[in-house]
Amino acid sequence: MAKKDLKKGKKDSKKGGAKGKKAAAKAAPPKQRAKAAPEVIEPLLMDVGAAGGAATAVAAPADDGTVDDSGPKAQEIATFLGVELSKFLTTDQIQKLRRGLPGYTNVLDDASVQLKKDEKQLALSDITPDKLMQTKADQKFLSVREVATAKVQRSVYEQRLQKDDEGMGMLQKIARRVVALSEDDPDLLERWKFLLDFLGEFRGGGRPKKAKKAKGAPTP
Repeated sequence: MAKKDLKKGKKDSKKGGAKGKKAAAKAAPPKQRAKAAPEVIEPLLMDVGAAGGAATAVAAPADDGTVDDSGPKAQEIATFLGVELSKFLTTDQIQKLRRGLPGYTNVLDDASVQLKKDEKQLALSDITPDKLMQTKADQKFLSVREVATAKVQRSVYEQRLQKDDEGMGMLQKIARRVVALSEDDPDLLERWKFLLDFLGEFRGGGRPKKAKKAKGAPTP
């Protein structure tokens, strides 16, 4: 008798797993899957040269700490990916979120199948079998894009660092040459004063310090 029950349990488990897979296939895709026009997609593609391999389509941060707004906008990229550009959560809000346990998305399948059987008894008005499967579909949709965009962000970030290194290296080399030749041509120092002053302000690292107020100076 125990063996028959065991076999019956295995059959029911296989049926439940099959139903769960069918339900996952039927889950509706996320609503945000919008397609971008070619004029939006093209600026997002990096023009990689055969020699240097540096991206030319991504704007580097300007020297005042802002980003050049001539490049692709965050909303355009979000539209291309088919995701919502939501407001950033606070650290406290993120810490309060439940962390997904390993393999929990597979359990959503089983929970959806079982909830169809016990839906009336459990009486959970805010949780339905379809909602469980939709959450799984949404999670997979976002997870794939999260991995892809993380790779792009890291690549663009490192390429921008390399361009910063290249730009600063050229400025420093010019400054050294100006100083070296200034003995024969003192006017060089005056003509390149803007560069020498700029590098001098940042010589200690970080941004230049604000001028200190003299003691007894009136507060504006």
